[in-house]
Amino acid sequence: MKKLNKKAQSELVGFGLIIIIVSVLIVIFLSISLNKPKSEGTESYEVNSFIQSSLEYTTNCTDRSEYLPLRRVIFECADSATCQNGLDPCEVMEDEFTQIINESWKITPNSRTKGYVFNITVKGEDLFSKQAGNQTALSKGAVQNFDSGVDVFFTVYN
Repeated sequence: MKKLNKKAQSELVGFGLIIIIVSVLIVIFLSISLNKPKSEGTESYEVNSFIQSSLEYTTNCTDRSEYLPLRRVIFECADSATCQNGLDPCEVMEDEFTQIINESWKITPNSRTKGYVFNITVKGEDLFSKQAGNQTALSKGAVQNFDSGVDVFFTVYN
């Protein structure tokens, strides 16, 4: 009788074990990656951060040789003042907010943002309002209140 070569059989068993281990690792990796929660839409902190950062955006409206942030331009508009460089603060505010919102919150058929409503009020009366898209049941919003009676509201619909 001939003796069989056991070395080839042990190599095949080792190779089979490696295939099984790699397969188990791939299944574990896939199950972990598929179970991660997906961001459905805009979060509240994103809306709040948008308001805060846009209020600090520097405009071309000047006061005593300094360029004013949008926050100060809102107050100038509410007080019916004029920028030192002759610009109307209400026009500057409307132009800047329109540009910032249009660049930041694009509404397309494939975007997660379906619509938004942006309002600035002074003692309950509208100073500036902009809205676009559709208002859905799923929304996130934020408000910035100032002691002078100025309120900035922003709601994003997903």
